[in-house]
Amino acid sequence: MKRSVYGADASNRSIASTLHNLGDVKHELGDLQGAQQLYKQALDMKRSVYGADASNTDIASTLENLGSVKADLGDLQGARELVYGADASNTDIASTLGNLGNIKADLGDLQGARELYMQALDMKRSVYGTDASSTDIASTLGNLGIVKADLGDLQGAQELYTQALDMKRSVYGADASNRSIASTLHNLGNVKADLGDLQGARELYMQALDMKRSVYGADASNTSIASTLGNLGIVKADLGDLQGAQELYTQALDMKRSVYGADASNRSIASTLQSLGDVKHELQDLQGAQELYTQALDTTRSVYGADASNTSIASTLHSLGDVKADLGDLQGAQELYTQALDMKRSVYGADASNRSIASTLHSLANVKHELQDLQGAQELYTQALDMKRSVYGADASNRSIASTLQSLGDVKHELQDLQGAQELYTQALDTKRSVYGADASSTSIELTFRCLQDVERELQRLEMCREMHE
Repeated sequence: MKRSVYGADASNRSIASTLHNLGDVKHELGDLQGAQQLYKQALDMKRSVYGADASNTDIASTLENLGSVKADLGDLQGARELVYGADASNTDIASTLGNLGNIKADLGDLQGARELYMQALDMKRSVYGTDASSTDIASTLGNLGIVKADLGDLQGAQELYTQALDMKRSVYGADASNRSIASTLHNLGNVKADLGDLQGARELYMQALDMKRSVYGADASNTSIASTLGNLGIVKADLGDLQGAQELYTQALDMKRSVYGADASNRSIASTLQSLGDVKHELQDLQGAQELYTQALDTTRSVYGADASNTSIASTLHSLGDVKADLGDLQGAQELYTQALDMKRSVYGADASNRSIASTLHSLANVKHELQDLQGAQELYTQALDMKRSVYGADASNRSIASTLQSLGDVKHELQDLQGAQELYTQALDTKRSVYGADASSTSIELTFRCLQDVERELQRLEMCREMHE
């Protein structure tokens, strides 16, 4: 259409931009030759418009993307020449590799990004020296750590972040404060948290927070500080410090609204609303939790669209269902759990099995049970149990499986399926003892033991009645 309007051979920024964007699509679809051709057309047109020797961000963007395609095609020399010219040094090549790694990471090609970052790291070490410390090497170590973390290699990411942190402190000074060091402290805290080292994560987040406030100002508001406040809140919540977590989430939420605007809607704000709602819920502030979950749901739908389906919306629907159930609004809870379940199946697939779906099945069954829809509850608990065993393993023992065994046993008991209830209570008891210890004492084990005793007594009475009538 643009060529129809401007002419088949016309050159202008609008056509060039469309060629560039079409190249991006071809690139993401894996049509590298097609992408290369379109980027070249866009580059030629931009140079025709701006001048053959012009330099600007528009031309640079197409050069970088064309370089990325050339790298994907194995032409690293061509990629280097596009970005830095034929006479580029090894430092320039390393920088090019790093930039291409950034592009691949942004496009979601984590394996490709990792390979390019490793090439860049090797080249920088060959330039500076194997044991050299420089901000350039530290930056690549950090980027490689991010990719490793995203790929699930948490130990590898931890090692790289630690190297990057040590190197930055070697360069800037052991007591130096700057954004680069603070960022690495934050990222290392993320990995520690994911590895379950909550105390280590808390310490690193606190160092990062103190440093950011030192750099930006004690009363500064920005997304970087807000991010660390939020992550520190997550760790405090996981450590059981709910009041501390609530305070940090509130600070993070206020800061994000200060930065983005009081009425702004974005994923970051929605995430903090959800987290603050979780803490309020655990603190039994049910009205406060309900209000925050509702805000989170409205914000997320504002971002993704009123009819959108994704895991974030489904999670908030489930959480809001939990609060409604705790407030005694069982019909409201049932409706929300049903929406959450339908959405999760829409996102993951109708036959998918995962912990998230299993959790919603169990919660929906709880509500059906309380509403005395025993057949409906039995069906949902059975689905939840089958799914959990599919996810964790047929012989796995954990509290989640034990909880569903117990609840399904309760329903079987109420339906007078005493043999089925006895079998399920026995499995629940064995599972709990496996989890807590064979000789452990807990209210959960005691509850299941009593339920099993009740069923066995009823079975004995039935057997006695049958014998009397024979």
